[in-house]
Amino acid sequence: MKESNFKKAVNEILSFDFSGEGQKAKISEVTSKKSGKKEEPDRAAGEGMKEERIPHGEGQAVTVEASVPVQAGADMAAVGNTVPALKNESIITEDMVIDGSVRTKSNLRVLGQISGDVKCEGSLLLAGKVIGDIYADSMRVQSGNITGNIQVTDEMVVDNNSWIKGDITSGRLMFNGHSEGNMMVKESVEFRESARVKGNVSSECISMYNGAHVKGMIDIGGIEEIKEE
Repeated sequence: MKESNFKKAVNEILSFDFSGEGQKAKISEVTSKKSGKKEEPDRAAGEGMKEERIPHGEGQAVTVEASVPVQAGADMAAVGNTVPALKNESIITEDMVIDGSVRTKSNLRVLGQISGDVKCEGSLLLAGKVIGDIYADSMRVQSGNITGNIQVTDEMVVDNNSWIKGDITSGRLMFNGHSEGNMMVKESVEFRESARVKGNVSSECISMYNGAHVKGMIDIGGIEEIKEE
């Protein structure tokens, strides 16, 4: 029993840190946690570096240093917030009702109702109602209602829940709504799943998704008549 106590005393003496460095480190760590202050890194050695503390177990933290190019981050933020706008946009709000024609050289967003022709020398977004003919460089119909003929120079997109009663003439057409009238498209027509069309369709290229319905004559241009020899 005495020998066991003697060995225990010797082990405690041998394991004791006479320099006091270990105790100083523990005291410094406790003081830092209580004060809540973070030690500032050496600016000369850590210049251009970002310090981040990541939890690593209970009561521990791992310091990770990573180089962050400031200018590159600014450039990325600038690109993400840039919205291309070649022209200004005019907006007809939901509570507006116009009796008469509308003509604009800028982009146009129609959320309200127009009883008259619409001529847009830009991009037209229609989510309201138009009773009259429409002329635009490009056009998108989002749950809109149109009674009248439509002429689009470039591309026209008609989303689901959109209703058109009149003829459509455009350069390209992606159609997923309801239409009653003929379609004359210069380049290509794409009928999506919800397309419901009553009228003749003429284009250089026509594609249809499963579920699309077209009731009328389809004329695909550029196909030469096959002659028997």
